[in-house]
Amino acid sequence: MKPQSDDPLDFLVNRRKGAADIAARAKAKGGDAILTFYHFQIKDSCYASVMKVLKNDGLKEAIKFAKSETKRVMNELDFINDTQKEFQALMGKIEVFGECYIKLQELEDRKSTRLNSSHTDIS
Repeated sequence: MKPQSDDPLDFLVNRRKGAADIAARAKAKGGDAILTFYHFQIKDSCYASVMKVLKNDGLKEAIKFAKSETKRVMNELDFINDTQKEFQALMGKIEVFGECYIKLQELEDRKSTRLNSSHTDIS
């Protein structure tokens, strides 16, 4: 198994590609798999939006963005009135923004720990 990258952009690119591959396979399969397509197809624009913030504003802002988007999208869930398509799309968004928040925060914490330990070594 290939180790995970410590580069946040690599993480986002790889996850985006994986989601696109699953969406394409589900669409080709058709039938009930179309719900999987809706779930994974929406992820592309979500990963793209986090990547844009990361590239333009840096890791800390991407973390804030992912956290706020997770909360925003969670507030959109309406189990009573959502269609299956809407539900699958919303869950896909929650997954992307939530996992981005968790992963990017982990990377930021590791980066801070490395910086703090190198300061100790220098002192």
